[in-house]
Amino acid sequence: MKFLKGLFITILVIIGLVVVVFIIGVNSESEPVEPQKELTKEEKIAKLEEQIKYQTDYTWSADNILKQFDENSIKAEEDFKGKVYHIKGFVKDVGKDIMGKPYIVIGNSRGMGSVQCMFDKNKTKQLAELKKGNEVVVKGKIFSKMMYVMAEDCELVYDVPALKEQLKELKK
Repeated sequence: MKFLKGLFITILVIIGLVVVVFIIGVNSESEPVEPQKELTKEEKIAKLEEQIKYQTDYTWSADNILKQFDENSIKAEEDFKGKVYHIKGFVKDVGKDIMGKPYIVIGNSRGMGSVQCMFDKNKTKQLAELKKGNEVVVKGKIFSKMMYVMAEDCELVYDVPALKEQLKELKK
């Protein structure tokens, strides 16, 4: 009886190993990767123009978000909280909070109201290149209004002046 029990366990272990090896083999097979073709000058121009259009036509301005919070902060928090938005505006400040986490404050060019966008520490170098007044689009999750409307888990989507400069160079 002991022999049969040992044999049964050995067979189960072997079957388990075969299943694991099969799963690993199936997951490691990859589709052939097609080489990416180099974009033509016209395609690059069209892509940059689309990025600039996207950031200006399909995002919320910091002003519009602030307006929603000013009209009714309870409703705005319900509408915005936990959702990811693209927020456009002009850089008003770049810095780090007391925990060393980098942020940028964006708003309109006239200085009325702001959204503070919090980034992971690994984004510090990217944010160090920004200057006050740069037009940017930030992707982030709005979570509340304190002194500013606050957005977390942010990513810099577009540095608009850099895109416009690239477009200008391509059109030469």
